Amino acid sequence: MLEPLDHKNLDQDVLYFADVVSTTENLAAYIWDSLQKRLPEGCLYKVKNL
Repeated sequence: MLEPLDHKNLDQDVLYFADVVSTTENLAAYIWDSLQKRLPEGCLYKVKNL
């Protein structure tokens, strides 16, 4: 899940951020969307920035 983000310039290397400003809030939304696709429905309820 993190491989597309690892050691990348988000604004240049990650397609999602081509039209989205790479703020921590938008990064959390990207992670949420990515996790939600892989987990059973209703399993994900919170993403926490550490």
